[in-house]
Amino acid sequence: MELYKLSGRTSGGVCLKCRHNTAGRHCHYCKEGYYRDNTKPITHRKACKACDCHPVGASGRTCNQTTGQCPCKDGVTGITCNRCAKG
Repeated sequence: MELYKLSGRTSGGVCLKCRHNTAGRHCHYCKEGYYRDNTKPITHRKACKACDCHPVGASGRTCNQTTGQCPCKDGVTGITCNRCAKG
């Protein structure tokens, strides 16, 4: 009720069960382990794509929620950390 009052009595709802791999108070961003496909609205069922971090080349399984870039180990490159870096 407090959010409703603070919004000028126009909004204040809070989502309880976000769908399509979204998260947040209003299901307005992708949940951990997913990143946003900016070619689709956040309400689209395929707006959040699963991180596809390489199991050997990446130093973790969670990618950047905006870019999809996985954290690569030294000497590894690529958005999913699946290629050897030059040098």
